Amino acid sequence: MITPLPEDVTEGTATESAGTKLSRFARRWWWVFTLAIVLIVLGVLTAAQSDDNDYLGLRNSETSGGMALGNLLEAQGVSIVEATSVTELEELAGGATTIFLLKWESLSSEERETISGLSADVVIAGNIYADLDGLTDAVLPSPFGSNTPLPAQCSDPDGAAASRLSESRGAVEAVGNGVEICFPTEDGSGLYAAWDHSGHRWRYIADTRIGTNELLAEDGNAALMLRSLGGNERLVWFRHVPTTPSLAGGASALPPWGEPALAIGALTVLAAAIWRGRRMGRVVIEPLPVVVLPGEAVRGRARLYRSAKAVGHAAESLRGGTISRLTTRLGLGRDATRETVVAAVAASTHQPIDRVGPLLYGTAPSSEADLVTLATELAELEREVHQ
Repeated sequence: MITPLPEDVTEGTATESAGTKLSRFARRWWWVFTLAIVLIVLGVLTAAQSDDNDYLGLRNSETSGGMALGNLLEAQGVSIVEATSVTELEELAGGATTIFLLKWESLSSEERETISGLSADVVIAGNIYADLDGLTDAVLPSPFGSNTPLPAQCSDPDGAAASRLSESRGAVEAVGNGVEICFPTEDGSGLYAAWDHSGHRWRYIADTRIGTNELLAEDGNAALMLRSLGGNERLVWFRHVPTTPSLAGGASALPPWGEPALAIGALTVLAAAIWRGRRMGRVVIEPLPVVVLPGEAVRGRARLYRSAKAVGHAAESLRGGTISRLTTRLGLGRDATRETVVAAVAASTHQPIDRVGPLLYGTAPSSEADLVTLATELAELEREVHQ
């Protein structure tokens, strides 16, 4: 007489057999899966590195990129060459050449004087937070731009062809003789300047955002950028990269293949851990005894500050959060100084510096009423920046 095995015994045997086969298969072919994963990651990293994420980058297709501008210039027959050092500029200057100084703020005095003496037309990308010492004394940056489109109102052929610019976060002021200002603002400065220097044409564009993929098609933005940058057969797209180790970032110290190699190594270690690591079983879910909502945590901290009369700590938290959001909104780095933050906020809100400074970095309030007043003024200041 044959007695059938219990149902649970037969299922356990089948499961064990399937698990043994799967384990044997994984031990035999694990290197194939690891190699496939490594190749996939390498392809993704290579594709990611081929994209240019820099502001006005020629291969950056995002809103802040300059891919559209670069394609239009090349369609007009302009040969675009990228450069990152003054030595490269010296080699490329001469003949029918235009130099677009996109990122120049970290240039030394000697490097600026070298550029000033090059035999080439120059277009300077405006920056209200950087001076032009050593580069040119014909113009000065001005923080007062325009949130509305402005007409050219000048005889410069490039400015007149553009007819109107959409907007600008800054402006430029004429200091030397022979400087023509276009798209004038109410304070007498303008969004564009052009002048002759040592037999070559120099230009200053106060806000190069008009050349980004986002704003290029608005008003006369494209006309001004194409005429300013495309007047010669060759255009040098200059983005200065400091060679001093202390100024260069940590990632730049690695060779081009360094980051992909590190990523592949980390992925290999992860694959080996998954392959040879001990299986810990499924995660056991255990309900927590208490669920604290984010809003309750905020209110609880506020009550602690109030009970301890910690007005200073509360004011510091309010100011810190406001400054963090404002620097992000205005495009400032985390290492921006107090003076830079105050100047940027004052320029954006058209408020005097002596009011913005104490509001962001002033002394702590002495009472709860003063704290409420501070919170109200900070909120109003932040709303003005967002407008």
